[in-house]
Amino acid sequence: MQVVYDNAGQYLRVENTAATGPLRFTDQFGKPIQANVPLFKPSGTSQTGVPADVRNALTHFKDKS
Repeated sequence: MQVVYDNAGQYLRVENTAATGPLRFTDQFGKPIQANVPLFKPSGTSQTGVPADVRNALTHFKDKS
């Protein structure tokens, strides 16, 4: 695990260096963000991907200094 700082965007991310791809970034506690979430519909439950804006909201932490 490592903390990555983006100077241009002034935010922090926690990266799991053992993982690859966009799922390598975790929440603030180092827990992975799920690739899919349940989608509840009248016809039943299925899986759907987590939108990029939601994933970014869960993995980008603004620098308040």
